[in-house]
Amino acid sequence: MIADALVDAVSHATSSVDEAILRLLREHGAQTLDYLGQVLPHVNWPMVFLAVDRLSRAGTVTIQRSQGRDYLISLTSAAPADGTDARDGAEPHEGAHDPNW
Repeated sequence: MIADALVDAVSHATSSVDEAILRLLREHGAQTLDYLGQVLPHVNWPMVFLAVDRLSRAGTVTIQRSQGRDYLISLTSAAPADGTDARDGAEPHEGAHDPNW
């Protein structure tokens, strides 16, 4: 059925966006929401926002107010598969630091 195919396509797109964000955070550390929207050119802004919201509600990422009007997105300590603290490792891109981090 067409409806089933559409549901499958939306589900696949949703999981792909979530996976892309999680991979980026695992490889490069905390990033601003604005930066996530810039480095995922195949994903539009509402998809990034909804994915971060979904991941936050699931407890996979945390959202903290950053400098100015932006938000810092980071993995929760339970999110990495290897069991390491999500805040360890790569530094966020320049300008993404939260003074309270």
